[in-house]
Amino acid sequence: MQGKKDSLLNRFCGYLTQHRLGVLILSLVLATGFACGIPRIKGEVVLEEMLPYAHPYLKIIAKYSEVFGSGGSSIAIALKANQGDIFNDNILKKVQAITQEVSLWDETYSTLTVSIGSRSVKVVKTLGDGEIKVLSLMWPQPPKTTEEMEELKKKYLLGSHYPGRTGIPGRYRGAHPDRIPRGHFL
Repeated sequence: MQGKKDSLLNRFCGYLTQHRLGVLILSLVLATGFACGIPRIKGEVVLEEMLPYAHPYLKIIAKYSEVFGSGGSSIAIALKANQGDIFNDNILKKVQAITQEVSLWDETYSTLTVSIGSRSVKVVKTLGDGEIKVLSLMWPQPPKTTEEMEELKKKYLLGSHYPGRTGIPGRYRGAHPDRIPRGHFL
C-alpha cells in the first residue's frame, strides 16, 4: 500500500499542500498561544512535595527551618568569642579562611557565600559634595593594627552592609553559604 498514490499519508500531505496558507495561519496561532503560556511556567523544585512525609530529611527541615529559616537550603556557621568580641586577629582570620573554604565547595554557590570576610561585603561612605565611596569591609585580609581593628568594628556595628547581623553585637559571626539543590542532601 506504500506505493499506491492514494495512501493515507499521501492524501494527508496533499491536503496540507493544497491548504498551506490555512496550515501556516493555524501553526502561527498555536505557536502564539504556547508562547503566551511561557511566562506561567514555573521551574521550582519543592523537596517537601517530592519526598514522603516521614522522610528523615523533611524532619530535619521542619525542625531547623523554624530556627534558621530558608527551608534547608542555607547553612549558618557561627564562631563565638570566648573572651571579648570577634574583633581580634585570630577569629577574623578563621572567619576569612572558613568563608574561602566553604565558597569552594561544590555544594555551595560561591557568590552567595557571605560573611564579614567576603569580598562582596562592602561599606558605603558618603563624602562631601555628594561623593560616594564603596570599600570592602574586610578584604583581602583582616586588619593588622589596633586602629584598623577598631575601624572595622565601627564599620561593622554601625553599617547596614551585612544582612542578618546578630542580635549580640560583636559576639557571633560566621559564614552563610547557600546550598545548590542537587536532589538528595543526606
